[in-house]
Amino acid sequence: MSHPTARSSAQSRLLPKVSTAPPLVRPGHSPRLTADPVLAGIVARLKAEVKSVPEQGQKLTIPQAKPDQTVYDPFSRYHNQNKMTPQPRVDMSSTTCICHRPRQLVMCQHCGETFEGRVNRTCPTHPSVTYLLDVVACIGCKMSNLEDLKEFPVMIKNK
Repeated sequence: MSHPTARSSAQSRLLPKVSTAPPLVRPGHSPRLTADPVLAGIVARLKAEVKSVPEQGQKLTIPQAKPDQTVYDPFSRYHNQNKMTPQPRVDMSSTTCICHRPRQLVMCQHCGETFEGRVNRTCPTHPSVTYLLDVVACIGCKMSNLEDLKEFPVMIKNK
């Protein structure tokens, strides 16, 4: 199927219309021909900052916080508040840490599915630790009630 050659393309027909059309202005707004004073102030401040940056090898003075001003420290709960008395070490044998427990046979009491893994439990010693491979739902019925997922020790077969 051949195209007629006498007909011009859509782009060539629209080009003269676009070039002669006046610029678009939103209703109620006039085009800005004057300089913006806010923008001029921002540019002036940026130029002044660039001039005040020290050359390579010069010391840069950083304004320090006032002595009476408190600064928020997001890690303050991890810092030792009393520098004189060290924190007592936690004896791992006397704690109730369940982080490194072995994989077990998990049975869903809802659907009867059994699979190997560990049910997600919160460690009383390390409550903020999360093990990503711990099971949070049954792989059979997708039930997320962890109380219905029971763990049993895996029996090792003797040869």
